[in-house]
Amino acid sequence: MMKTGIVLLGLLLCWEQIFSQNLEGEWNGSFIDNSSGNVQEITLYFIKKSDSAYEAFSKTFFKSGKISDSAICILNGGFIKKNILYLEERRALKKFSEIFLETCLQLMKLYYYKKKDKLILSGNWYTIENNCGYGKISVTKSYK
Repeated sequence: MMKTGIVLLGLLLCWEQIFSQNLEGEWNGSFIDNSSGNVQEITLYFIKKSDSAYEAFSKTFFKSGKISDSAICILNGGFIKKNILYLEERRALKKFSEIFLETCLQLMKLYYYKKKDKLILSGNWYTIENNCGYGKISVTKSYK
């Protein structure tokens, strides 16, 4: 009976860590703009604000031939269901050079899941202003 109680106590203490999503840190991947066919690299860096809310920074990389540029945005969001994350880019901290590309703020609905030794956020993105595009996005993070 004592051993069972100790095991149950241990499970209760670890419950949040076993079943919670760990977004904190750097995630790397890409997104495709279905309206233009362009594929761009993106890095997201998450900071936990509360049990269900996050602040994040995105760095989007644009490269075409010898031309390269990047934009950095700040995002807010959280889990709207156990494994569905909603993120909204709020403002650009660094915009793309206007010569190359317009900086458009994205809204993202991402599904969170684990696969082997990786955590994956994958889903759809779109923009509200100027009809700047829409498409698919996928970023990963190792969790070993």
